Formats: sequence, structure tokens, C-alpha cells
Amino acid sequence: MRKYHLFSLILATAHYLTAQNQLSTINSSRSYSTPEDFGAVGDGITNDYPSFVKWLAATSNGKLRILSKTYKINGTLTISKNANGASNLEIEGYGAKISTDNPENIPVVRIAGCKNLAVSGLEILGTTDIDGMYFSDFKKCKFQNLKFGFTNSGVFDEHYWNTFSQCDIKEIWIYTGTPKDLTEFNANAFYDCRIWKGEYAIRVYGNQLLQGFSFYNCDISYQQIRILYVDQPMVDGSLSFFGGYWDSKEGLPIDTKGIVVNAAGVITPNSANASASIAKTGSKENVDVLSGVRNGSRLATSSVNLIKNGDLQFGTDAIYNSGLTLNLINGEGMFGKNLRCTSLVMRYIDFEAIPAPYTGAYSVTVIGRNKNNTTIVPVLVKNNAEVLYGPVRLRDASVTDTSFVVTSGNIDLNQGDVLKVRFYTQEGIANDFSIAYCGLTYGRMGTLYAPLHPNARVHTGNDFTGVGIKTTYSQTDVTTNTTLFAIPMGNYARMSAECTCYGIDKIYPDGATFSKHAITANRNEGGITTSLIPINTNSKAGDITSPPIITLFDTGSGILQIKATASDGLINLKCKLEGIY
Repeated sequence: MRKYHLFSLILATAHYLTAQNQLSTINSSRSYSTPEDFGAVGDGITNDYPSFVKWLAATSNGKLRILSKTYKINGTLTISKNANGASNLEIEGYGAKISTDNPENIPVVRIAGCKNLAVSGLEILGTTDIDGMYFSDFKKCKFQNLKFGFTNSGVFDEHYWNTFSQCDIKEIWIYTGTPKDLTEFNANAFYDCRIWKGEYAIRVYGNQLLQGFSFYNCDISYQQIRILYVDQPMVDGSLSFFGGYWDSKEGLPIDTKGIVVNAAGVITPNSANASASIAKTGSKENVDVLSGVRNGSRLATSSVNLIKNGDLQFGTDAIYNSGLTLNLINGEGMFGKNLRCTSLVMRYIDFEAIPAPYTGAYSVTVIGRNKNNTTIVPVLVKNNAEVLYGPVRLRDASVTDTSFVVTSGNIDLNQGDVLKVRFYTQEGIANDFSIAYCGLTYGRMGTLYAPLHPNARVHTGNDFTGVGIKTTYSQTDVTTNTTLFAIPMGNYARMSAECTCYGIDKIYPDGATFSKHAITANRNEGGITTSLIPINTNSKAGDITSPPIITLFDTGSGILQIKATASDGLINLKCKLEGIY
């Protein structure tokens, strides 16, 4: 028995030594090192900062790997190699996370004075400061806050020819510095990235040069405030967007403070203010260069344009003119017409809407173009007060063709508010621009609406709306679940209406009892979703002592039924349905 135990011990020892030899062989043959080689734990609790510092100090160039763990780093881990930054480091971190207890104003990772740095697959749950970097590439990384020039190195803080591919970024902060700083930016590109869910997608600080941050096919969405924040007027700057997707309630600020925004082929389905601007965006440029943006809607949310004569079907009727020369041109623009506006002094024209039928979000959609070297300043005017929000952008002198641009913007209106879309000309310039369509529709997604709707109204008297609120009446005996109205709804149709019912009472023939409800309904590919909100009810003694009960019913075949049930036997109702449907 003792011999057997001794033999087992010798055999186990042999296996252990063999395993150690194999491990030693593997470690010696690896082409990369890991933080574990210098004592890192990677349990998300232990502060691995000292191990990471030793790890980076030991490797001047070549491949490094961070394992698929969560590493706690309290402190600022600086990646900086050689005086000229020629690091040639390749860091792979797929599945790896760096967490920190650092506050937001203290970076957990700082990249300073680096060239030819490649990082892939790493997630950084804290602030990353890139403070001087050339010819570097980041692929499939995640950044909570990506800041450029944050700690402002005085030796090497230029940012040239770097790329970010398929990265997830909450916010990008760019510190352009002051005249004394050496910070410069040129040709930094973002490809197929997502910039999501920050207060802003991009924040710019300082007053110097921002020369060429370009975004290709990027998804820039869900900002809590808007896409861009600019701290102070800059000497010169530019941001370029090619393709991609903007989905943000506010979009760009009206005054970009010296940053020229270039955009081509960007989709803004929910009327993000993709094209707001005002005159004099920078000392190097007198207008912004935003053009070719596809705004508007994937889905129409309203079948009614509330702007009076917004489609120009009635010439210049209902369009207020403070002194421009107006000429209606046939052959170009939506519906084959556009209104050419010229002036040598500051003047404006107003397109006015009928009073808003309901409280909620509305979309402004404009088709226009600018044919001369002028800047057109668009302003939304609500109840005769100018709102500092420009929903549209026309062509400028940087674009030589004469095609029209479609742009959209959002505004919240209360029931009864009157909106005007106002276009100011520029003082002392030979202004020459055209408007081909101006629309206001209910809903947050901008939509173009042609006037040939079956419910369109013709021009009568002083009514230039062209398309108006639809009204339908019914009178019927009501007992239980009696259908008052049957409204057909196509796919993606929206309904917003008020339903008012009067009880025909022998004692009170003027309608002693009535009820009023606000109804909204939306149909997607399948069923209809609805809401029914009581607005007012009234009862008097008589044959009808209480209002009927109103309900909504989806038939399943694209028909919305508005039904009533009498509270006190057979009654007769006269009902009116008025709204957008």
C-alpha cells in the first residue's frame, strides 16, 4: 500500500512538472503580453492600475492583449511612447472592459503623443482623453465619453489622420484650445459608428481651428438635448456628415458659431432639425454648406397641410409680403410651381397656418432653394412671437445646381396656436431664392402632402387652405354599441379628431345633453391603436338624463368604428366628427 502511494506521488509530480514546462513553453512562444503577466487580476474589484502601468512600460511596440474580463483602474492610465509618439502598438481587447471610480473630469485612459496606435474591441467605462495622436485606428471599441485635447498637452496635442470604425460612443468632446495652444485637428474620420444617448452627440470647446471631423454612415440618435453644442465663436471649423442617420428631436443649433456643417445624403426621419443655420457662421465662411440632406418622413402622420396656400395652388394668396418682389414660376418645384423672391434689403414673407386643431407636436416641411450668394434666415413665428428655431435650410452659393432641397423641423403647438413660417432676406445682398412648398402637419415626422386629397377644399372667399379639417355628421337612434361613424384607415394612417354628440330631447330640443371626446388613432401594418379622452359633458333633467358612453372598436379590416351606448334607454343622437382623418 505504501509503495502504491509513493508511485502515485511520483506520477502526480511528473504530471505537474510536465504541465509547468508546457505553460512555460506557451508563455515563451506568445507574440503578445497581457496585464496578467504583470499581476493584474481582472475581477472588477481589485485596482489593476499598477499592473497596467508596468505592462505598458515594459512594451515599447508590438502586440498587447487585454483578456475578456472587467479591470478596475482608479487613476489615469497614460499610453504614450517615445518623444515623437511613434508607438506602433497594437492592443486587442475583445470582451474586455475597463471600469473606474474616477469622476468624469479625470480620464481613466489618456492617449498622449502616439502614432500608429491600433486598439480593437475594448470597452472603456469612463472618460477617454485623446491628447495628441497621428495615424491611429480604433475598431469596435466602446467609449462612454471620448474627449479630444481634454488635458491639453503642451508638447504634442495635434490630432491628424485617425479613424474610428464601428465604435459605440456616448458623446464626443473636442477641445480646440486658445491662440496659445498647439491643439489642431485635421482629417479624423468616423465610419459606421453609433453616437447614442448623450446630452449632445458632439460638444466643441475653445475658439480655434476644427478642420475636418468627418462622419461616414454613422447613426447619431437619441440625444437628450440636440446633436451639436458649441461653447463659443470659433475662428474656423467644419463638421462633415456623409450618409448615415440623424434621429434627434432638436438637431443642430441655429447658430453654429463658426462651424460649417456639411451634410450629404443624411436621413433624418423624425424631423431632426438637420439644417438650422443663420447668417455668418464663421470668419472663413459667410454661410454654412449644408446641402443634399434628405429630411422628412418614412411614414406620413397626417393627411392635411395646415398652411394656407402652402402648395401655391392659389398663386400668392394668403402669403404675407413685407416688400419683396414675388414672381410665381411655372414648371419647377412641387406641383410644377415655385415662388421666386428677390430683394436688395432686409424683408420677409410669411406662410401662415390655420389655428392648430389639437395640442401636440407638429412638423414643418419646406421645399426651397437659394440661387444667389445670400443667406436665408428661416424663423418659426408662434402667435406673432418669433421662435428661435430654424427648421429649414435652402441652397447657398457653394452649390451650383438649381435643384430644390427638402428639409423639416418640429414644433410643439397648443390647440388654437397660429404658426407662421417666415423667411428673412439678408441686408445689402441681391437676394434670390425660391419656395416651392411650405407645410405644417400634425405629428413629429415631417411629411409632404399633395393637395389632391379626396377631402381637399377648393379656394372660396378668404379660405386659402386648399386642404382643410374634415367634418362628418351622423344622426341615429342609439341603444347599445350603436355605430356612429365608421372610419377607414390605410396602413400607417393617423387620425386626430373631436367627436361631439348632442342628445335630441323633447324638453330641451337644443341639445340639453352632450359629450365631447378627443380621439387619436394610428394604424401600422396590422391593428389600430387608439386613445379616447373625454373633454366635456353636460346633463339636464329631461328625457335624456346622462351622456351616452362612447367607445372605439377596431374591426380588424382597417375600419375604426366610433360607437355609443345610451345610459337611459333608446335615445336619438346628432353627432359631429371633426379633425384630420
